[in-house]
Amino acid sequence: MRKIRDIELQKMIAEGILQKDCAEHFNVSTAAICQRLKKISSRKLPNSFKKLTTKERDFVLAKADGFNNKDAVKLAYDVSTDASAKSFATILMRDPDIKTAIHDLMHTEGIGRRRRIQRLR
Repeated sequence: MRKIRDIELQKMIAEGILQKDCAEHFNVSTAAICQRLKKISSRKLPNSFKKLTTKERDFVLAKADGFNNKDAVKLAYDVSTDASAKSFATILMRDPDIKTAIHDLMHTEGIGRRRRIQRLR
């Protein structure tokens, strides 16, 4: 079973792709897509998100989903090479607004530091 990636799902829905087609893409049931969309819409984003651009928000959400820095940049931005994604990720992770947004989102979702470290392993 393939994990449903929130950013990718939101982009597909915004482009007008049907939930049935999204379910086939992620290899899950349409009910799973519907539940995920409800969870995404009910998610209250922290106030620190107001300072971020749309792409920076996508980057933070990808980080919260468990992606590493390079893959989160690839999902959020149009980056052509791994080297540029890695260097851009380094720049983004130095931004205090992004650090605060990641911390606030993890706290809101109830994901503690210990659990984050375990997920990364």
